[in-house]
Amino acid sequence: MSERERIESYLRRFNADEAWLASANIFASGVVDSMVALELVIFLESAFGITVEEDDLQIENFCSVDGMLGLLSRKRSA
Repeated sequence: MSERERIESYLRRFNADEAWLASANIFASGVVDSMVALELVIFLESAFGITVEEDDLQIENFCSVDGMLGLLSRKRSA
């Protein structure tokens, strides 16, 4: 399973709508609240072996699957 597929599979727990998964801002729908956002950070850390630092907690890193993939890429190349 690719990283994209793993992230999308995780996000489907909260909303299975494919348009929502492909959106540029999953927070805009109101489905993702602060608790889900925290769970998302924990998921990314445990599933992909990264550490999300305070500086990484920017909306653009978490508002879309592409943003999360970008974060993973940057963390791994650091």
